Amino acid sequence: QEVKLMDKSKIVEGVSAFRQLLSHRQKSTEDQKSTLFDDGPRRIHLQVSGIKVVSDNDKCQIKARLPNSSLAEDSDVLLIVKDMERGIKPDHENTLIHYQNLLKEKGVTSISEVMPMRQLRVEYKEFEAKLQLCNRFDKVLVDERIIRLIPTFLGNIFYKKNKFPISVCLTKKNLKDEIDRCIRTELMQVSTAGSCSTVIVGHPGLKEEQLTDNAEVAIRAIEARYPGGWKNVRSVHIACASVSLPLYFTDRSRAEVGKVETHNAHRLTKEAVTDELSTIPGATVTVFPSGIVNVHYPKGEKSEEKKRKRGLKKKESTEEDTEDITKEEEEEEEEE
Repeated sequence: QEVKLMDKSKIVEGVSAFRQLLSHRQKSTEDQKSTLFDDGPRRIHLQVSGIKVVSDNDKCQIKARLPNSSLAEDSDVLLIVKDMERGIKPDHENTLIHYQNLLKEKGVTSISEVMPMRQLRVEYKEFEAKLQLCNRFDKVLVDERIIRLIPTFLGNIFYKKNKFPISVCLTKKNLKDEIDRCIRTELMQVSTAGSCSTVIVGHPGLKEEQLTDNAEVAIRAIEARYPGGWKNVRSVHIACASVSLPLYFTDRSRAEVGKVETHNAHRLTKEAVTDELSTIPGATVTVFPSGIVNVHYPKGEKSEEKKRKRGLKKKESTEEDTEDITKEEEEEEEEE
C-alpha cells in the first residue's frame, strides 16, 4: 500500500469532532460524578498503535515541542537542580536559596518549587514519598548536568504516569524562554513491551485551534521519528479519560512494513575489534561482540607458544602429584 501522511484538514476535523464529543460527555456526567474522587487535572493525549514492535535493546523517545503548553494554568512544575556542594552531608539550603534568587532575577514565575538533588536523595527514598511527590506535580524539569542520575532517584512511578523528566539548561542567558520551551516539550516513550504509546498534547481548557496545532506538531514528530516510519503506524487516537476518537487507521500488513529499527539502531551495532597483543611480540588479538577472543600468532610462534603451555601444564601436574604423595606419607605416619 502507498504510505499516506495525515493531512492537516483531517487533523482539524478529528480534533473538532473530539471536542464536541468531550463536551457532550462532560455535560452528561457532570451531575453523576463527585469531585471528591476526581483523579486530578485531565490531560488530552494521542495514543499511537504500531504494527511491529522494536527489539528490547532498541529503545526510543520521540520529542515534540508543542506551540502551546499542555498544562493548565493552575498546574505545578518541579525543578530539580544540581547541588552546589558534593556529598549528602552538606546542607542543601544554600543551593535552594541560590536557585530561587536566580529564578526571581530572571523573571521566571512558572516554577512552583525548586528541589536540590540532595533533598530528593534524602527525603524521598521510600516508595510512598515518591508517590506523593509524583501526585503533587504535573511536570518535572531537571538540570541537564544531573539528568542521567534522575531515573534512579525518581523511581518508576513518574514514568508510568507519563511524567518524564525534561532536561533544562540553567546557564542560558534567557532562562525564562528556556524554561517555557521545556514546559512545552513532551516526550513519547516508544514501548518495547507492546504496540501502544502515548504523548500528551493538551488539556480540556485549550481552544480548538491551540489543540489542533499541538496535535499536528506531535503527529509530524511521530511521522519523522517513529520506528519504521509512518508505515509502521497502525492507528492514532485522540483521547481524554474514557473519551477516545480515531484520527488515523490503516490495514497495512506486517509483511509490507519490513524491518523496524529506530534512528539510534546504528549505535547498537557492534563490530569485532583487532589490535596488537603487547605480551607476545608480533601477535594480534581480536575481540568479538559475543565475548569470544581470538589470538593470531606470527608464523612459527604459535607452535612454540603451544609447547610452552604444555610444559607449564606438565609442571603443574607433577607438582600436584608430589603434593598428593607427601600428604599420603604424612597420613600414614600419623596412623602408625
